Amino acid sequence: MKEKNQDTKGRKSKTEPIIKISYEKVAFAFIWSGLIIIILAILSLIFKDFDFLKMSSQNFQLLGNFGEYVGGLVGSIWALAGVILFYETLRFQRTELRLQREELQNQRSEIMEQTRQYIIQNQTMMTRKLEGTFFQMISLHNEIVESLHLNFQSHPTLETQGRVEIKGRYCFQYFYKYFSKTYNENIDLTGMTTADKEDALFIINESYMNFFTEFQEDIGHYFRNLFNIALYIDKSKMPNKKFYYNLVRSLLSNYELIILFYHCLSENGIKMKKMAEKYSLFTQVPDNELLDRRHKDLFDSRAFIEDYEIIIDDEPEYLRKYGN
Repeated sequence: MKEKNQDTKGRKSKTEPIIKISYEKVAFAFIWSGLIIIILAILSLIFKDFDFLKMSSQNFQLLGNFGEYVGGLVGSIWALAGVILFYETLRFQRTELRLQREELQNQRSEIMEQTRQYIIQNQTMMTRKLEGTFFQMISLHNEIVESLHLNFQSHPTLETQGRVEIKGRYCFQYFYKYFSKTYNENIDLTGMTTADKEDALFIINESYMNFFTEFQEDIGHYFRNLFNIALYIDKSKMPNKKFYYNLVRSLLSNYELIILFYHCLSENGIKMKKMAEKYSLFTQVPDNELLDRRHKDLFDSRAFIEDYEIIIDDEPEYLRKYGN
C-alpha cells in the first residue's frame, strides 16, 4: 500500500507541472495571437496607403472603426488569456494549500507518534518503579515470615509435642490449631448452628479475636504488611493487577491462606476481604482445612473464581483519545 501511495504521489507530482505548463502556453498563445492581430492590422493599414498624418474626418472614422475592431477582438482574446491565467493561479494555490495541508498532517502524525512513544516509555519506567517497590514489599514480607518465632513457654495452651519453639512459616500450622480449638470450643459453648450466616460470622469473629489477642505480637505485623501490599497493588497504576495478587498468593502456604481466610471474616479484616473478593485471592484455598466448607458462602463468589476477569483501565487518556 505504501509503495502504491508513493507511486501515486510520484505520478501526481510529475503530471501537475505538465498540466500547469500547458495552461500557461495556451494563455500566452492567446496573448501573442492578440499582438499578431494588432501588428497585422497596422500593417494592413500601411499597405493600403493609409495616411496617418492626414487630418480628416474620414481618417478619424476609419481609425475609430479600426480601434473598435482590434480592441474588441484582441481585448476578448486577452480577457480569455487573463481568465486562463487566473484559473491557473487558483489551481496552483489550491495545489500548494493541499501540499501544505499534507505536510501539516504528516507533522501532526509525527508529533502524535513521538508523544505516544514518550507516553509508552514513561509508562514503562513508571511500571518498573512500581514493580521495584512491590518486590521490596514482598522481600520485607518474607523477612517478616522468617522472623516469626513461637516460644511454647509463652503459649502453654499450644500442643507442643515436645518442642520448645518453632520459627518461620511453620508457626501458621500452630496458629491454625489454636484457632480451630478456640472455634470448636465456642461452638460447644454457645450451641449455635453455623447454618445461619449471622451466627457463623459471630462465632468466627469471636474465635478469631480470641486467637488474635493471644498471638497479636507475633502476627500483627504480618497482617498489616500483607494488607499494605494488597492496598499498594490496588491503588497503583500497574497494569494487570491480578497478576501481582497471584504472585502474593503463590507465596502463602496453605495454613497462611486459611488464617488469612478467617482474618477476612473478622472485624479486623473487613477491608482485606473486599480486595480478596475483587482479585480472587482464595481460588486455591484448601477446602479440606476449612473449619466448615459452608464458610465459603460468607464471601462473594468472585473470591474463588480462577478465571474471573478484572477489567482495569490504566491506559493513558491520550491513547484512549487518539488510539494506538
